[in-house]
Amino acid sequence: VAVGRKMIATRHSGTQRHEIGYPIIENSNFIFANVGSSIDNSSLVNIINCSNVVLEQNVYQRGNFVVFQNYIVAEKQFRCNESITLTSPGDYRFLDNVAPLVERWQGPISVALYAPGYDFFTTLQCIAYLRTCETALIREYVTFHLFFEHGHFPSKVGQGQSIQGVS
Repeated sequence: VAVGRKMIATRHSGTQRHEIGYPIIENSNFIFANVGSSIDNSSLVNIINCSNVVLEQNVYQRGNFVVFQNYIVAEKQFRCNESITLTSPGDYRFLDNVAPLVERWQGPISVALYAPGYDFFTTLQCIAYLRTCETALIREYVTFHLFFEHGHFPSKVGQGQSIQGVS
């Protein structure tokens, strides 16, 4: 179950516009909460059956891929009923889209970046640039995950630091 993010879905019939409510997806079907009604936080948590999660760094293997989950975590954290996270895959060449994306979304974004071999270091440099030199919204809202095939494991993360653990 997912709940729409502070928007009212509308239905147009001819020249008339009818507000039909907040979109809610339940069991792959759209339903709408009434415009006049409100859903309190405890009801919303029960409707979407969510629980709060602390984003922790984790390294694991999924199939043939090594995943560095939550490698660089956003500064702002949200409770499960406060927002919807926008997710996007890509590689370091995609990162020029992150600043305009976060400025428009202004909410949590999770970016999974394919970073095999030497691209791992380029990816880290690009992320560091974005978090330091671009909009502060990137530091606040964007969490980065890195992944690559097991056979394309980079040898070092930084100055003399082994990639075996996550820093």
